[in-house]
Amino acid sequence: MYKDILDGVYSGVRVVSGGMERVVSNSDYLNQINTIGASGICFGLLLAFGMMFPNNYIYLYFFVPIKCKYFVIGYVLLELFNGVLGTADGVAHFAHLGGALAGLFLVLYWRKKRPYNG
Repeated sequence: MYKDILDGVYSGVRVVSGGMERVVSNSDYLNQINTIGASGICFGLLLAFGMMFPNNYIYLYFFVPIKCKYFVIGYVLLELFNGVLGTADGVAHFAHLGGALAGLFLVLYWRKKRPYNG
């Protein structure tokens, strides 16, 4: 891990201090440290919200009301489609689906362990 960090810093210093004498290729940055975002947990929260409050409305573009259950199903299917299609857009679609799956498991666990019928 530290080697990857040092390689990235060295590449940046080499380009800046070298006066841009050579163009940095993409191969210098391949297999470097992966960026971790919070989009997976956002999908988990979205799916959990859709399961807990399926008939609440979400407004698309502030004007179009849609029930939460349909929005969540459509968004998960869109992510699955983009992940399977293999678009090279730099978005980790299967990480989003993994977060949604974690949200699903969490809500199912909560429903099973609920101490009251409320």
